[in-house]
Amino acid sequence: MGKDSSGSYRSDHNEEKGRKMKKLYILIGILLMTSFLFSTRLEVSQDGTSEYSVIQEAVNSAIDGDTVYVHPGIYYENLVINKSISLVSDYEYSGDNADATTTILDGNDNGTVIFMQGRADNYWTIYICGFVIQHGTGYNISGINNPDPWLREGGGIFSNNVNMSIKKNRIVNNRAFLGGGIQARNSIINLHENTIAYNQAYGAGGGISLIRHQNNDCTVTFDPNL
Repeated sequence: MGKDSSGSYRSDHNEEKGRKMKKLYILIGILLMTSFLFSTRLEVSQDGTSEYSVIQEAVNSAIDGDTVYVHPGIYYENLVINKSISLVSDYEYSGDNADATTTILDGNDNGTVIFMQGRADNYWTIYICGFVIQHGTGYNISGINNPDPWLREGGGIFSNNVNMSIKKNRIVNNRAFLGGGIQARNSIINLHENTIAYNQAYGAGGGISLIRHQNNDCTVTFDPNL
C-alpha cells in the first residue's frame, strides 16, 4: 500500500470503492436480465391463432411485469386489472398510427371499460398503449349493481391507487357521473398522444376527473417523451 502526501491510504481506498461499484453494476445487470427473462408476453386474438381469445383471461393469467398483447379486433369486455402489467396493441411494436385504431375495447354500455384498483400502500404500475376505448358507462362506487348513472365514475377508465401510463389511445364516447373519459382516484397518470373526446359526465369531468383523498397524490402529466 502506498501513502499519498497526506499520509493516508487514498489509492487503496479508491481501488476498493471501484471494486464495490463494479460488483454493484454486475448485480443490477443480473437483476434486470432476470426480470426480462421471466417476463412473459401473453397474446390475444379473435381468429384462434393466439393462446387467448378473451383479454380478461390473459390478464388473469399474467403476473407483475408481463405484457398482454392484443391483436386487432373489437373486444366487448369490461376489463379488471389488479396487477402491474402492460396492455398493448400492434401499435406498441409497429409505431404505425393506423394500428392504434384497429384494436377496440368496447364496454358495451355495461360499466367501465378498464377498471384498475391498487392499494394505498402498493400502487400498481400499468401501461396501456394503442387502443380505442369506447362505450363505457362507469364503475358503480356504491358496489351495488345499479344502472343509475349518478352513481358511476370513470366511463372509459377508472383507476384508484394506480401509477398509470397511457399512450396513443382514443378514449371516446364514454359516459359517467364523474370522469366520462377517465376517473382517477389517488392515482398518477402520464398521458402521451391520446385523444380524449366526445365523452360525457353528468356531474364533472367530461374528459378527466381527479379525486385525491387525504395526503395521497393524484396528478396528470402530459409527457411528450413517454
